[in-house]
Amino acid sequence: MKRKLMTVGVAGVVVLGGAIGVAAATGTDTSSQKTPITKGEAKQIVEKEVNGTTEKIEMETDDGQRIYDVQVKGEKGKETDVEVDAETGKVIEVDRDDDRDDESENEANANVKLSMNEATAIAKKEAEGEMVEAELDDGHYDFEFKDGNNEYEVKVHGQTGEVIEFEQEQDED
Repeated sequence: MKRKLMTVGVAGVVVLGGAIGVAAATGTDTSSQKTPITKGEAKQIVEKEVNGTTEKIEMETDDGQRIYDVQVKGEKGKETDVEVDAETGKVIEVDRDDDRDDESENEANANVKLSMNEATAIAKKEAEGEMVEAELDDGHYDFEFKDGNNEYEVKVHGQTGEVIEFEQEQDED
C-alpha cells in the first residue's frame, strides 16, 4: 500500500514538474495568472475602507478591467461607492456622498445647455432597453437602462451633449 502511494506521489511530482517545464519553455509566466477575488473578499476589503452596511456588490468591466462596484450605506443614509480591482483586490476609487456645497452643484446644473429630453435622446443612442433612472447631477445627466440581464449606465455632458461615460454590465443575480 505504501509503495502504491509513493508511486502515485512520484508520478504527481513528475507531472507537475513537466507542466512547469512546459510553461518555462513556452514563456508562459504562471505567477502572473491571478485568480479573481470573490464578492465576499471584495466586501471585506471595502469594510476596511469605509464604515457602513454593504447594500450591493456587482462585477463590472470598465475599460477592459474587471472591477467590483460596491455600494455602502453609512450613517444618516450617506452612500459611498467603492471600486475594487477584481484581480488584485486593490481599492481603485472611493466616491463618498459628501456634504459639498449645494450652491456649487446648483450652479453647475444651471449652466447646462441640454434639456433632459435632448440628453435622453443622446443616451438612448448608446444604450438599449428601458430607462430606469435619469438625473441631472453636477452639470451632467446620469442615465440607467435595463434590458433583460444587461444594465447600461450612460453619462452625458450637460453642455456639450458628449457621452462622457458608458458602462454595460451583465446582472449576475
